[in-house]
Amino acid sequence: MGDEELPSRPSLAWRTGSSLVTGVSGLICRSFMLGFNRLEVNGGERFQELLDERADVDGRTKGLITGMLL
Repeated sequence: MGDEELPSRPSLAWRTGSSLVTGVSGLICRSFMLGFNRLEVNGGERFQELLDERADVDGRTKGLITGMLL
């Protein structure tokens, strides 16, 4: 391939800056998610039992629908 056939590529500074902005944004979002939210599980033991009962794919007779409330 000649030089004119190669695709253009952003500069190292641009790629570094882009990675930095993406990483910092992810870190801020994760900090908010972990710092300002509280996880509460009601009926977790029963749900785990239900999942364990459904381990045999051929023995299933009904579907399982899950959901969550905000």
